Amino acid sequence: MAVESKPLFHPEVLRQQVRSFFLPEQTAAWQPKLEHWAELIRSGRAHQFKETQRTLLDWLRMEYGIEKPSNKLLALTELDSNTWVSEVKRIRGKKHPLSSAGLHALRDKYTRTIAPARALATETLTLERTLSYLATQAYGLTPAEIALLWQTAPSRMPVPLPFLFSGIPECGLTHVRRSARGSVML
Repeated sequence: MAVESKPLFHPEVLRQQVRSFFLPEQTAAWQPKLEHWAELIRSGRAHQFKETQRTLLDWLRMEYGIEKPSNKLLALTELDSNTWVSEVKRIRGKKHPLSSAGLHALRDKYTRTIAPARALATETLTLERTLSYLATQAYGLTPAEIALLWQTAPSRMPVPLPFLFSGIPECGLTHVRRSARGSVML
């Protein structure tokens, strides 16, 4: 027996809702910032990081025999050059020391792949924070309302709460943080 599939929401109902939805007036001033963020998404540069990580882990497996990377190696954007090299040395162990050429290749790979990925991750986080800030400011939310949002937010929010508005000069909410019990404090 064939079952007719129906859309969850009728398109005409959605169109009416979207037509009646207005963005706050001050969003026009933020258009350049939003365009920059949208361009990052359109460009696919953020997706390149995942591909870079996959390629780099394959390279470590083939060149250095690292079959199972540590959690540190999986968190590429958190590594500096020295930590990157020392973690590879640690995993290889004393039985398989790095040669001078191997050490040079690791540092070169860091400079060509991980350093740009770190810069992209930093830019992405800054843009996420800025977008979050702009959204709360566009709707004129008070610090108490922002705290309420974070109290009810899912635990896997893309922007970490303690640093939610840091680095944004227009923001006076650098004091928003999460207490030891998980509740939001101002």
